[in-house]
Amino acid sequence: MLETSPPDKLMTPTFHFDSRGLPQRISLFDRIDFDSQTGCWNWVGAIDPNGYGAARYNGRKVQAHRLSAILWLGLRPSDTRLALHRCDNRRCFNPKHIFLGTQSDNIRDAVEKGRHREARKTHCPSGHPYSGGNLVILKSGNRRCKECHRKQEKERGKARDGARKILPNQR
Repeated sequence: MLETSPPDKLMTPTFHFDSRGLPQRISLFDRIDFDSQTGCWNWVGAIDPNGYGAARYNGRKVQAHRLSAILWLGLRPSDTRLALHRCDNRRCFNPKHIFLGTQSDNIRDAVEKGRHREARKTHCPSGHPYSGGNLVILKSGNRRCKECHRKQEKERGKARDGARKILPNQR
């Protein structure tokens, strides 16, 4: 269950000290459009091309949910981990809706929630269903249509056999 209480002004940082030790004003509280049904802190401000809140931190562009992870979850700006959403709302920067993870965690989360573009596909490009006995899961985790996979393997076999027949050392 996601937290649905409104943000507490006391937990909202007002200043952050930059690398030179100088305070920088952070007006995050002014950037919150609180959604009482979901508990999301929707970013009010610039939105990047992918739909995420966009902010500036220490002179650099940063996504609002990543800034939230830096300020409240202890993520270091140089950390390679990602700030991921429990709520799947790209504009949300509520730290209670954010968790840290790897790119693999992000993909796994997207597949489990049905958001990954490959997970949403129900049929192969030839129109065969990705289900039941027609589904092959490769070692890589990718899905393949068994019918198309069989056809491709057969064509590869024919190509190999044809190449063997015309090798110069076999004449």
